Amino acid sequence: MTWLTVSLVCAWSCLCN
Repeated sequence: MTWLTVSLVCAWSCLCN
């Protein structure tokens, strides 16, 4: 996983939560 993927997952998680 690249930093971009990690950032996207983090943003997605924050939006879902």
